Amino acid sequence: MRKISLQKINALFGAIAAANTLYIPVDTKAGAKYEKWEDGKELSDALNTVRSPKDFFFPQTENLMDFKVEGKNIEIIDTRTECEDFVVFGVRACDVKSFDVLDRVFLADPVDTYYKNRRDHGIIMSLACTKPHETCFCGTFGIDAADPAGDVVCFKTGDALYMQPKTPKGEKLLESIEGITEQADGKAVSEQQEVTRKRLAALPLAGCGTQSNDNKGGSTTDKTIAVVAKGESHAFWQSVKKGAEDAAAKYGYKITFRGPASESAKDLPSQMEMVRTALSNGCSALVLGTIGEGFNDMLAQAKDSNIPVVQFDSGVWQADIDALNKSGKNPIVSSVATSNRLAAGIAAEHFFAELKDEIAASTDGYVIGVIQHDETQTGIDRAGGFIDKFTELADADATTKGKYTIEKEVKPGDAIFIRYEGPRGSGMPEMFYTGEAICADPALASSVALITDGRFSGASRGPVIGHVSPEAAVGGPIALVEENDLIRIDVPNRQLAIVGVNGEEKTPEEMEQILAERRAKWQPKAPKYTKGLLKLYSQHAVSPMKGAYME
Repeated sequence: MRKISLQKINALFGAIAAANTLYIPVDTKAGAKYEKWEDGKELSDALNTVRSPKDFFFPQTENLMDFKVEGKNIEIIDTRTECEDFVVFGVRACDVKSFDVLDRVFLADPVDTYYKNRRDHGIIMSLACTKPHETCFCGTFGIDAADPAGDVVCFKTGDALYMQPKTPKGEKLLESIEGITEQADGKAVSEQQEVTRKRLAALPLAGCGTQSNDNKGGSTTDKTIAVVAKGESHAFWQSVKKGAEDAAAKYGYKITFRGPASESAKDLPSQMEMVRTALSNGCSALVLGTIGEGFNDMLAQAKDSNIPVVQFDSGVWQADIDALNKSGKNPIVSSVATSNRLAAGIAAEHFFAELKDEIAASTDGYVIGVIQHDETQTGIDRAGGFIDKFTELADADATTKGKYTIEKEVKPGDAIFIRYEGPRGSGMPEMFYTGEAICADPALASSVALITDGRFSGASRGPVIGHVSPEAAVGGPIALVEENDLIRIDVPNRQLAIVGVNGEEKTPEEMEQILAERRAKWQPKAPKYTKGLLKLYSQHAVSPMKGAYME
């Protein structure tokens, strides 16, 4: 922690502004506003500013590019200015919290590069509250106004300004001004925080939350569990979040769920800041799955604050655990990990329920293909768990036993059909992830075709064909395909056809006869939906080639 006399604060601002554009709250006739610091401008003591400091990171309007037109030529001029280094001083705890909301939206895939650049180049110097207003509601949302988040946290105590770094950016900034600041022990800050927290606890709106006055680990929110995952936007992490929220509601806990934009190393600093924020807000427990190492200091802090840590998914990296064990400050009390075999078994249960009637009705044997895209233990366990459970269920049912075959290998040159997934069949669900499962194996990505009457709503890789019309549910050709048929995919000529049987190519006349015989035997499947809106949709939806709208 560093400190400087308040009488020298302009010297502090000058040192910061020498390398960065500095903005501070300044009193104006219209109220306190953030303005670019220049010598002579004085820091406002106002608790709030007229406009939120969020404007520095996500302005209401911004110039993305300019155009210059000369005749038929259009020149696009890059006007990006969000890559400039800047510092925002005096941001209050509630405003700092708002950046978390923006991060969850604009740093999630697809990342808003304009916003990210401003976050990367911007340094937040937050200012702890000493005299919170009676209308303040920080405690309701678990915000410790006496110790806010930020890159550098500042405390006005007595005649001095104390500064504590909380991120690598903050540490670098304080290193650059060491010449005009001095080392401090922080005792005066702790005493001021105690006074401020008592004031916060006495505010009229303090009772709207479940704030505890235990200051050992900071101002804590009673029974609040902070979950910091490896991500947040992906469907997997959304499922984890939903499960955590359901469990929290069941057992009477509050929960916060955060995760970086991606699981790559570039987002490690973002995840670290999320952990720092969780600890500074005083969570009752921390659930953590890290994307890298370097968390040992923060976890040691959790130990000192009596905050238990549960590691999940990949957990905490071994290097950090070793460092914590060496220091005797390991707060990890439990670990939660998925069983790939059991998870695949649950998937098999749902799969069997969907296919049971179709397998039972099969006369030629029903073939189920399992794609195992890698040879890691994870891939082996998932494939094995699925096959074992499906076999167990199918063999235990008299109507399906002996009527199916499980193919454990998909080979280059194979065509995988997923049918009865059109508008009338099942509402035309998304098939994207099935294509991704195939493309995860480089050997299959460009050599295995996926053909379906289901939907592709975004970009896909490899030879994937969706929206096949007429769909299987109305007896389209896709319903007549059988195992070992030869399929011709002619992209330039836009042709998809069955051209052979049992690996042997047939003449068009022969195929016409074979398909006529199959069509005569074909029976429509029972409707998947028998009530509600989806029933109405499946009854009245037009062909995918017409847009799958209701007529």
